[in-house]
Amino acid sequence: MFLVIHGMRSLNMIWDNQLDADSFYRLQTLWVASCEKLLNIFPITMLGRLQNLGNLEITMCVSLENILQHQGPSASESQALKSSQSTMVETAINFEFPKVRRLILAGLPNLKSFYPQMHTTKWPSLETLVVFRCNQVQILASELLSYQRTSEETQLKSQNEHPLFWVNKATFPSLVELTVLRNDSMKVMWYSDDVKEGILYSKLETLKLKALPRLESICSGSCNFEFPSLKDVLVMACPNMQTFSKGEVNTPKLQKVKLTEDEDERYWGDGVKMVMTLMKTGLTLYTSCMIKLMFEKVSRFSDAINITSLIY
Repeated sequence: MFLVIHGMRSLNMIWDNQLDADSFYRLQTLWVASCEKLLNIFPITMLGRLQNLGNLEITMCVSLENILQHQGPSASESQALKSSQSTMVETAINFEFPKVRRLILAGLPNLKSFYPQMHTTKWPSLETLVVFRCNQVQILASELLSYQRTSEETQLKSQNEHPLFWVNKATFPSLVELTVLRNDSMKVMWYSDDVKEGILYSKLETLKLKALPRLESICSGSCNFEFPSLKDVLVMACPNMQTFSKGEVNTPKLQKVKLTEDEDERYWGDGVKMVMTLMKTGLTLYTSCMIKLMFEKVSRFSDAINITSLIY
């Protein structure tokens, strides 16, 4: 079952609370585009009907702030929340989309988060994730426990700095391709301080980062990354990105790193190691692009060239 909602410029709500009990259970693809007044896509009451959803694309909805609609607390819950605000974050809600394989979020300039309150999400089947021109998103994903440990230190200082996704170790077990393009606000992709366990993306093969002028690193802390399947990396127009991660990065299958989209300008073999080494030294990727010819030499004469001679 396909549902396309396009160009409904006055639409401010897709679903209400009067749905038939058996409606939309067979929905497999949802595409919402160019609905200028739409603030969110789903009410929480819809989640049980999305067990067969496999493809979700939301594009060019300029007022959209969240994917899931927040349902405000009752009066008694509000009072309880006020009395506990100084202690810790509110209890997290868990959302699961068991069959979604493709998630596209594009042209959503006011999108701030998947759900505006504390939550975790699980996407056990998600293979492709694209985030394009979502300029309010400053952090792609944050581990919930990491935030809880540091909330009193106010490392995430405002609602605007809350991540698009609250995650845990099991959020994206099947992710194959991750693309983040043209975001003027994103500073870090993953917020985590779990150095001991690190972050594992066992099936990720392709990582594309393009036109992210404020991006400084992939991870906020010194956690280790495991990318056992990563084969292709594009990092383009990210002038402030000085490190991939402060921790260790394991990419045993990484075959090429591209600093442009030109198929002839990619670095193979030891050239890949050189890109990672330069990022570890603090040299920006913009500067790395300027010494492209040196990488080409490294690819041919890696055993004869010293990293110190290239930097200085």
